Amino acid sequence: MNNFKVRSKEYLTTKIKQPAGDVSFPLSHVDVVRTNTTLIHHIASHDGEWVSKKRNAQGSDRGYTVVINLQIRSLGVSVVSYHHRQTGFKGLEPWYAGLLKSLRNETKSELDGRFKLITNLEKGPMLMRGALKAAVGANAPVVMGRAVNQRYYFGEDYMEIDVEVDTSMIARAILKIASMFIRSVVVDMVWVVEGKNENELPEKAMCAVRLGDVQLSNARSLEGSLQSTDEHRLSQKDLDEKEKEVVFASQEKTVHAMSEMPLPNSETGVDGDADGTTELSSSPEAAVRHAGTMIDRNGDDGRSD
Repeated sequence: MNNFKVRSKEYLTTKIKQPAGDVSFPLSHVDVVRTNTTLIHHIASHDGEWVSKKRNAQGSDRGYTVVINLQIRSLGVSVVSYHHRQTGFKGLEPWYAGLLKSLRNETKSELDGRFKLITNLEKGPMLMRGALKAAVGANAPVVMGRAVNQRYYFGEDYMEIDVEVDTSMIARAILKIASMFIRSVVVDMVWVVEGKNENELPEKAMCAVRLGDVQLSNARSLEGSLQSTDEHRLSQKDLDEKEKEVVFASQEKTVHAMSEMPLPNSETGVDGDADGTTELSSSPEAAVRHAGTMIDRNGDDGRSD
């Protein structure tokens, strides 16, 4: 994790970054959900899936889980990673724990500008490497809510981010390439809550995952219905009842916590243009092309500072 750089305490004045350090919420479980052309939202509220099972096993000592639901309509799947901290917010620096707790009170628009994703293609064909570099740059953080549609859900013991990956034209092009080499692709993903003022810095790696050798054919059915309890506060309340039938495929053996694996260097330190949060670029030689501003980064002109 120290090979990935995030905003330092003095970033707003110096533009200096620092190593991300250990993740706050370690990876505990990964599922691949076969959804065909539909999407499954708020998966943490289904009584047959991982959060519910973990809750039942732990009783009152639940801890806290960050759920990342990558919805890939074009491949007919969702890749869902569960990042669990047994002690919940205990043990985190008080200011950082307070920041994470306050997220549930932010509007969807505010949350869209909060979560940054840093990716690194550890293994993959040159065609895909070229496409990623042309689109977002090398290891550059992207404010995902500005690039694609996202939904946010909060419960007493979890936070879920649903990412509709295919709503980005560039992402669809890259995924089309990735689908041809899915068994040979290894990608690292780091999620960071963006620090917008000095009280929210330095940034920290909220959670991370390394995905590789994903086998979509190893799907298994898992029964589960949507729980209806007051503890599940929806930031968006338009769940489609027709989108509940899913098939899960466990991929735990092929997914590893980044905190336990060495990652390639991200050559990011002092940078003049914000924190390197990039906008999808355009190049005649690129494997994918930028068709309009796909990533809006904080400011009206799409740039982050």
